[in-house]
Amino acid sequence: INDQIQQMRKLLDRTIPKNISINMTCCDDLMAISGDPTQIEQIIMNIALNARDAMPDGGKLEIETTNVFLDEQFCSERTDASPGHYVLLRITDSGRGMNPEIMSHIFEPFFTTKPAGSGTGLGLSIVHGIVVNHRGFITCESSVGLGTTFRIYFPAVANSALSKITHDSVSFW
Repeated sequence: INDQIQQMRKLLDRTIPKNISINMTCCDDLMAISGDPTQIEQIIMNIALNARDAMPDGGKLEIETTNVFLDEQFCSERTDASPGHYVLLRITDSGRGMNPEIMSHIFEPFFTTKPAGSGTGLGLSIVHGIVVNHRGFITCESSVGLGTTFRIYFPAVANSALSKITHDSVSFW
């Protein structure tokens, strides 16, 4: 994932206005995941574009990766999570934030808060679908006036499993 984030930097620098600072913090020893690099880029771009729109007067966009271990207690509160090692992609903005009513619909297809002709309402729905197809899950926290944080959890691939899978000619990174 770190390679994809670094490659996205140039594109984000051209897409995100200069009044929004972009900070990237990538874990040095990040575990591998099984994933499609193009789809990971699509996740980052969709969330970053929404963040841009939530910060018309400028702000801060932070993208971070880290390794996490989810225990049984954490997973017992989430039906879409299993205990184990994950790679966490966290994307935070200092934008307008969302109220609970909007938050309850953000992953629904065609739901948008943008004016007519300004968005399809498919961005976060697509993000959610990609994450689920990668056997991961996504959470969102937001407060009006304080910004939004998306946490995307991808199951980590153990080194021995990575070696076997790579041997079978499947693309992992």
